[in-house]
Amino acid sequence: MGMKMRGAWASLLVVGAAACSSTSSTAGPTAPGDAGSDGNNLSDTGTVVPAEGGTAGQASIGPSGGTVTSADGTATVTIPAGALAKTVTITVAPATGGVSPASVTLVGQAFTFGPEGQQFSAPAKVTLTYDPAELPSGKTSSGIVIETAPVGSTSFTTLTTTVVDATHVSAETSHFSNFVPSFPIVGPGCSTNADCSGSQICVSGVCTMP
Repeated sequence: MGMKMRGAWASLLVVGAAACSSTSSTAGPTAPGDAGSDGNNLSDTGTVVPAEGGTAGQASIGPSGGTVTSADGTATVTIPAGALAKTVTITVAPATGGVSPASVTLVGQAFTFGPEGQQFSAPAKVTLTYDPAELPSGKTSSGIVIETAPVGSTSFTTLTTTVVDATHVSAETSHFSNFVPSFPIVGPGCSTNADCSGSQICVSGVCTMP
């Protein structure tokens, strides 16, 4: 009788161990910040972090805001919370077609931020890389500005620009288009606008672009 009881207890222990093993191998729910169905990781702050094998130059950004960086890492846009009413696919790519404002020295790569014409309820911050070696002789980075124009247009607007560090500048924008870091070319001396050529104007005795 004792042998039979010990055999029954051994059988129960084997069944219990198997049940525990089955329970522990069941996958739990996906935690916040885990990779979603689109292959991107969404942090609690809304910043899209490219998943392994993802594309750094494109991400879906919603009302919580986020940051998207070009594939080569030289251009970034930061969109604040509340700037977008719905989720939008944001792209950052090198501009094509020879984007170049008049009367400037280009000091970095031009980029197209898309969708073209996208508007923001609160300004987004664009950060671009510049090459100090491209600055005009004797000039410093304090004169660098970011210029913007719609894709396919040569009508550029100069944005209020901040030098971030030794190789980056940033500016706020209310919409997307082409953006390029540049250094305005200062023209000859003048007394009036009539002394300047083209669309330049006379400012403090120097011809410059308006």
